[in-house]
Amino acid sequence: MKYIQKLLTIAAVFSLIIFISCGGGGSDPEPDPQGKEKGELLVASAWVPTSVTNENTPRDEWANFSLSFTINTTTYDGGSFSVSNMPSETDATKVWPSSGGQWNFKASGDQLDLGTIVRSDGIEMAANITESSLTLSFTVPETSGRVEGFEGAWVFTFSH
Repeated sequence: MKYIQKLLTIAAVFSLIIFISCGGGGSDPEPDPQGKEKGELLVASAWVPTSVTNENTPRDEWANFSLSFTINTTTYDGGSFSVSNMPSETDATKVWPSSGGQWNFKASGDQLDLGTIVRSDGIEMAANITESSLTLSFTVPETSGRVEGFEGAWVFTFSH
């Protein structure tokens, strides 16, 4: 009986030592300072288009459109976006989802590619973000049953 009691005591002490040495995992890693800077520029206010082209052709139906971003303030690697004043054409949502949009800076290994934003629908957008302007370039792939004119290369230039 004494042998079993000693064995249980040793096992309990050993378990406590292992449990204590594991710790809480430490604090979350610090966000990339450039990701934080770019993310804060992105969410500063609503973006309104100054120019929209599809396959180098101006597209006026996006004139009243606006785009707003939120960001995860813990990691500064992504967040959500919302749109307003979408064009009334049926397939305009292929260019910009009308609700529930999520975005992330593209991950390249352990680094963030701050020049590429990936939407939750899989569209990768080349992004040029400054204090006063945002340019997003991306391609909408062709799909069956599409309305002519929404596929291809898009460039949205915004200001706020």
